[in-house]
Amino acid sequence: MDRAGDTHKEFFDRIRALEQDSAVQEERYNTIIEKLDSLTATVAEVTSKPARRWESIVDKSVWAVLAAVIAFLLARIGL
Repeated sequence: MDRAGDTHKEFFDRIRALEQDSAVQEERYNTIIEKLDSLTATVAEVTSKPARRWESIVDKSVWAVLAAVIAFLLARIGL
């Protein structure tokens, strides 16, 4: 009877240790997931930067061409 009680106590101690290890591991996974979300947002921001830069260059080029055409037309009519 005493030996069975000791065996049960040992099993419960092992189960408790496994539950604690599982809780620690789950917390680590949650931390990793949070960091991955942050990294994903950062990568998305960095990859969109060249596209925004290109759009800005195209926009400025269009305005420069438009200004040149308007200046040419104004010069043609003598203003």
